[in-house]
Amino acid sequence: MSSHNHFVFSGLEALKAELRALPTELKGEGTDIVMGAATRAKAEVAAVYAAHRVTGELAKGLTLTVEAIGPFGTRATVRNRGNLAWLFENGSQARQYITVRGNKHLTGKMPPAHVFIPTMIRHRAAMYAQLAALLERHGLVVSGRAEAA
Repeated sequence: MSSHNHFVFSGLEALKAELRALPTELKGEGTDIVMGAATRAKAEVAAVYAAHRVTGELAKGLTLTVEAIGPFGTRATVRNRGNLAWLFENGSQARQYITVRGNKHLTGKMPPAHVFIPTMIRHRAAMYAQLAALLERHGLVVSGRAEAA
């Protein structure tokens, strides 16, 4: 007795073709989601910096860089390389020093603003949710959620 079990998949080639086309289909909308999140995050931080404008140093160092737009992904980075960015975000202690003329000079403490990182975390979490929704709209199952932090 010979048993020849076999499976016949109908539509397998069509499924393979759809899976190969998926990155191309998702690329445009995925890129829009990533760039939108980065642009909104930068704008929100810039608005806070503008409210604290003295020298313009904070806003001048704020940049949005598109690092990669490829067939399978997009990456944009918001950074602040301004000289005062770290001080603005983290604050400082009260300090004192003696001037060249021998006078005592007291500088007040600066409270931390904590604007940049919380803003990026919020916008990244929203971006992850939008990307998951995009995949689900195209029939994929998204299990688990990426952590925002």
